[in-house]
Amino acid sequence: NEGTREAYLMMTELIPAIIGLLASVISDTYGRVKTFKIFSICILTISLITCFIPVALVQVIGLSVIIGEEAVLCTLITYIINESCTTTSKLRSRAIAFYFSIFAMGCAVISGVSYGVQDPFWLYLIMCVLSILSFIPVHWIIYEPPKQLFKAGRCHSLFRTLAIIAKRNGSDITIYDIQREFDFEQYNFQDEKLKFV
Repeated sequence: NEGTREAYLMMTELIPAIIGLLASVISDTYGRVKTFKIFSICILTISLITCFIPVALVQVIGLSVIIGEEAVLCTLITYIINESCTTTSKLRSRAIAFYFSIFAMGCAVISGVSYGVQDPFWLYLIMCVLSILSFIPVHWIIYEPPKQLFKAGRCHSLFRTLAIIAKRNGSDITIYDIQREFDFEQYNFQDEKLKFV
């Protein structure tokens, strides 16, 4: 009936919003990439399982959860891009534009699949499989932003990531240059502290 349909529609909006909010808050403590991977694996697993449970409420929850994957992707990948590129870097705006272009193409693919596949079970299953396939390459594409690595005290990973970012921003600086600069700054910082003692 109409009331049930409205309730289901509200679920598909509320659950993804909650998932996106949780992922955003948790990623501040545990890191962007780790949070993204754990949330994605849980979301895709739940969605795939609910696909084979022929109960309307369960499948609506599963669909809501898989829409939550979109919220996690949008939030965390935007964070990662913004925290990895300098404000003046052309790469930053290009990366965001490229990501949202892929997102738009994904919407077009889903629209085409929805038009061609009439059976709800197969449509839902195809959406789950496509989401899983789109998640696999992410492991090799994204990396933890320097801010998160610095907060966690993971210095070696921080230097390595900064070297990757420098290369992507068109700089020829190496990991050794970054470490030398860091050590120099640390020495100056300690020297300044001694002056006030």
